[in-house]
Amino acid sequence: MSSSSGFPPQNEPLAILSALLGGGRYGLKIRLPHALVMTALFRRELSAKEKIRSIVKLTMEHARNLAAFATIYKTVLAALKWATKYDSSNPRIDCGNEGMLQTVGRQIVRIIGEFVAWLSLCKIFI
Repeated sequence: MSSSSGFPPQNEPLAILSALLGGGRYGLKIRLPHALVMTALFRRELSAKEKIRSIVKLTMEHARNLAAFATIYKTVLAALKWATKYDSSNPRIDCGNEGMLQTVGRQIVRIIGEFVAWLSLCKIFI
């Protein structure tokens, strides 16, 4: 059975790379229009050059944070799959592992979100 990312288990590094790229792309796609509108509406005191610099900074920061979150999440998920010796030969084991991954995954999402927020506050990931 393939992993939740659509890649076979032996291609987890490819899934992690895909998460990195997809997170960055999605962060860029979502934040750019928002930054454009908000800067145009509420930052009228800035010159055009400062507005562009602000838009680029906000967009890149959001894309970087989302890419980091997706990469860390996929890495931890791959480690959990490896640690549980994911076996698709028995459907009961399959369901048990999926349930465990979903339960632990929710907690991991919360922890990773807090970690990425901490990184952005500390300016470590810039």
